[in-house]
Amino acid sequence: MRRPYHHGDLRESILAAAMVKIETDGLVALSLRDLARECGVSPSAPQKHFATKQDLMKALALRGYAELGVVMADLKLALPVDRALTKFCKAYCAYVAEHPVLAQLMQSRQFDDDVEMLDGAARQAFAPLEEVLDLARARGEIVNNRKQVDTFVHVVMRGLGASVSSGSLGAVDDAVSRTVIRFVLNGLRPR
Repeated sequence: MRRPYHHGDLRESILAAAMVKIETDGLVALSLRDLARECGVSPSAPQKHFATKQDLMKALALRGYAELGVVMADLKLALPVDRALTKFCKAYCAYVAEHPVLAQLMQSRQFDDDVEMLDGAARQAFAPLEEVLDLARARGEIVNNRKQVDTFVHVVMRGLGASVSSGSLGAVDDAVSRTVIRFVLNGLRPR
């Protein structure tokens, strides 16, 4: 008697194959049918986990934020704020350089129905930085307006990340990170 095929963790296999696919061939090449073939399952099998390509891309974006969160937590950011921001900047840019298409997907706004879920995942990933900024704000080292600080820092970092992921900036070294953070801190210092 023939035993039914059991794949194991098909969801994880599809996500892993999709991560490789988007970074080598771009989002346009992403196909649930092709991923099923790569994973050795029927063309309809991935639909048990991802009803549409859009669902798969959302899962990839969430996975990207989860991975980025681990990277940020491992930094063990602490005051002084300039050192923490520089460390964050370098790590964030390294992640984006390693996963440029994923980073662009994470920053896109194509998931209108799930924007709150993705914003929550982003907040979780950037929580270590937020904690340091809260401490710096409490000590009077930066302006005491959380929304203004968060918006400014995130716009600069996402802009820097977009420049890295698109290839227009190239690698971000220590000098670039320090320069960017110096300008960020000049904008955040109380006047």
